[in-house]
Order: sequence, then structure tokens, then C-alpha cells
Amino acid sequence: MLFSQTLKRGPWLIIFPLLIVGWGIFTIRLFHPYYPWSVDPEMPYLINGLNAALLKFNRIGHFDHPGTPFQLFNGIAIRLTHLLSGKAPIAEDVFARPEHYLMGIKAVIAILQAWITLAIGMAAKRKNIDHSLILILQGGVLFSDMLLWTFGRAIPERWFVITSLLFILVYVKYAYNEKDLLRFATWCGVIMAMGLATKFNYLPVLIIPLLMLKTWKHRMIYSGAGLVSFLLFISPIIDNFKNYRRFITSIATHDGIYGSGEARMLNPDTFMEGLAGIFTTSTGIHLWIILIICGLLLAVIYRNKDHARQYVPVFSAFLLATVLQIVMVAKHFKNAYMAPLQTVLPLLLFVFVVFLTGLLNLKRGKMIPALLFFALFAGMNLHRAIREYQVIDTLTRQQSEVHSFVENHMPPAPAWFVDPTWLNGPHRENAIVYGLSYCRDRDKYLPELKKLNPNLITYEGHPEEVKIWRGEPVLTDSILVSGRPLYLYDTPGRQAGMLKGVLEQAAIRTGKSLSVDTIFHQEETQTRILKISTDE
Repeated sequence: MLFSQTLKRGPWLIIFPLLIVGWGIFTIRLFHPYYPWSVDPEMPYLINGLNAALLKFNRIGHFDHPGTPFQLFNGIAIRLTHLLSGKAPIAEDVFARPEHYLMGIKAVIAILQAWITLAIGMAAKRKNIDHSLILILQGGVLFSDMLLWTFGRAIPERWFVITSLLFILVYVKYAYNEKDLLRFATWCGVIMAMGLATKFNYLPVLIIPLLMLKTWKHRMIYSGAGLVSFLLFISPIIDNFKNYRRFITSIATHDGIYGSGEARMLNPDTFMEGLAGIFTTSTGIHLWIILIICGLLLAVIYRNKDHARQYVPVFSAFLLATVLQIVMVAKHFKNAYMAPLQTVLPLLLFVFVVFLTGLLNLKRGKMIPALLFFALFAGMNLHRAIREYQVIDTLTRQQSEVHSFVENHMPPAPAWFVDPTWLNGPHRENAIVYGLSYCRDRDKYLPELKKLNPNLITYEGHPEEVKIWRGEPVLTDSILVSGRPLYLYDTPGRQAGMLKGVLEQAAIRTGKSLSVDTIFHQEETQTRILKISTDE
């Protein structure tokens, strides 16, 4: 019905939804298969999404973010993918084809994003919003090169896009009518709670609707709806909430990443490096801040005008959210941590243009500021995305070469000896082992995992402690006595040398001698695959 109404009322509203679907298909093809690209946090979210799909919430072992809404979404997407294309019982199929289910998750997100983008356009058209402003609201997909490339990943930042689009949708639908402010406050509470329950760094965005609301009554409704919704969103992991709280507290009170380092709120040197990183990698952040400050100053200067006065708290909200986001990210800098702020950039541009054209009382040519800012932000980020594609293309070639060797030149179900790590690798076992690190009662999946590869051995942090798929203990000595060759994947940052040492010690105990052969070597990335066997 929504699609047919669009064709009647404004067929051009379908342009950006189609662009989103098209870009989603492109990135799905570009990054397929996914595990050679990245396993962190895709694999923890995939496996805990499987736990959610099976309603085994007690097995969810990833609650640092806490990430629950995205895990639940993944569970729905996994169920849908299995319904349409499953080849085996769901757990067995997910472990056998993790890349297929990651593809399903990404496809569902792209379709959902396209649908919400279309709904925003339709709602704005019903409010008689100018076409150039609808362009800004729908075209936010082009305003961040980082978010453009997240189409190829299944990560919380991708879910932030959905969350902020829903916020923009309820803003367009309800923020313009005094009679609808109760619904606006309630829906904002629900949506902001979903963002915060996905990842803690969404916190600064919560300031924006809080200050947009004009009365304390509506702010209390917003806060109450948010609190209740947050508890509902995290209910599957509520028994581990103390661990989440401990994790967030340690991040706030320690100067290292993930709560490590010294017991102080920040390291000045690291903080300054983080600030430099933000203003170097976040495209358009300088212009973003300039727009907010200019908007706030103009709103204060002309506050005697009703039109300007109502924008003082709005621009104040964007300024506070921006400052808080920058402070949080500069403490432990990663470019992806700026995602929450970038997802609400379309709303800022929309508000600024509406404010500016109203202040100047523009009757004709009011679309010029909208088109100018759209072209400026979209142009900057598309230019950067094109440059980044060249790097991605090189990485794709390198990873495809290693993955092709593993798929075509190694024996079936090779006996990989794996150190659980967040580093990516060319075989799905490496990815699944990392994902299992964030799964409680993971031994319950041993039957399905052994069907995938009965020979997978994992190192558990002690020379005498190795397991089959991180679940079933096995003796290193018995592995060597079996005579079966073991394979190590060796790249910078891995502990292949230590794993080889574990096998050498076992060889001494069993009176065996080891033969170590390099069966694959990629010089430019210093990647090797080692075959370790016993000489009889």
C-alpha cells in the first residue's frame, strides 16, 4: 500500500529507497564471504542472534554494549533467512553457512532502511514539506562515508542508522502539531531506549529529543517511556545487567580502552590524540559544528522573534550532544564511535535550513540552501568513499587469494589449531571460534560444530589446555600421537609461534619429531599457513 501510494503522490520519493537497496546489494557482493573480512563483532552478534532465534536467551554471553536489540533483530533475520533458504536444522545451518546468514541479516537491514526512508518521504509530503527538504531527510545515507561502508557489515553502528531514521520519522510525523507531542515524546522514549540498549555511545543523542520537547510534562513522559523501554529491551540479559554496569563503570573510571589502564577518567595525551583523530577522519565534522554554533547564535540574537526563539533549545541540544559525543570518543578513539552523531546529521541539516529560510523569510529560492548543504555533505563523503574503495579493492584481492587457497587446496575438515582472536581469517572456523567466546553454554552446540569440522582444536590459554571447539577437552599429546597434521594460520598479531611451541613441548613428551612446512605465503601481508606434522 505504501509503495502504491508513493507512485501516485510522488514517484521521486522512491529514488533513495532504491539507491539504498542497490548499494546494499553491491556491498553484499563486494564483501562476500564475510569472515575473511571481519569477525569482530559480526560473529558474536551472529551467534547470539542464533541464541535469540532459538529463544535460548540464557546462552547470550555478549552484554557489554549491551547490544540486545541488535541481537534480537539478528534472531528475527536468521529465522527469516532459514525459512526462505535453510538447508539443515537452524543451528547446524548457521554454523555451516555463517556468511549466508550474515548476508541475510544485511539484506533485511537494507530493506528495512529503504522502507523507513520511503515512509519519511511520504510523511514529509503529507506535511507539505518542501521537496528540497525531503531530499535532505531521505538522502542522509550519503552524508557519512563511514556509514556508507557499514552496509557491508553486521554491526551495532548499522543498527544505529535504523534507530535514528525512526527518530526522524516520528519527528516528521508528530513534532509539528501540539496535539501530537504526547505521541512524539512517547515514541522518542522508545526509540532512544533502543539506541542506548544497542550501544552505550548512543547516549549523547538522547539529549536531542529531551530538549526539543517544550514542557516538563512531555520530558517526563519521554524519560518514563525510555526507562521502561530500556528495561524491556535488555530483559533477555537482565540477569547479567550487573556485568554490563561494571563494564560501563570501568570504562568511565579508567583511561584505557574497554576499562583497562590506570584508574583515572582520561589520559591527556591519549585524549588529544583522539581529538585529532575525530577531526581528521570524521568527514564534515568541522562544518557540522559551525552550523550548530551559527544556528544557536542567530537563534539567540533574534530570540525576540517567535520563529527564532523556539530553535534555541534545539540547537543547544545538538551542541550538547556533539560535545558529549566528541568527549566520549576522544577518550577511546575509534572512527565508528562517531556513528550515533552522524546518523542524526540529516535532521540537523533539515532543522538548520528550515530555521534559516524562516529567519530570512525566503519565499522564492528557499530550496537553494537545502540543495547547497545536500550537495556539500554528499559530495565530500562520496569523494572520500571513492578513495576508500581503492583500499578496499586491494584488501579484497589479498583476502580472496588466501580464502581461495583454503577452499581449493586444503583437505576437507582440516585440523586447524586455533587461538581464539578477534583477527579475521580465511576459514569459517576461525570466525566461529571467536564468536563462541561470547556464547554461554557453548558446549551445547558441540554436535552441530562437529558436523562442520570434527577436527577443530582450540587453544584455551594454557599449554595443557586445548579443546575441541572450545567445549570438549582433549590432550595435546593424543593429537600428535594420532598422526593427523595440524594447520596454523599465521599473521602479524597472532600467536602462531606460541601455538607451535605448545606442539613442540607435546612432541618432546611423546618422543615425536615435528615437521613444519609453509604451504602458503603472501609476502605483502606477511600471511602464512603452516602445516605441522609428526615424522614417523
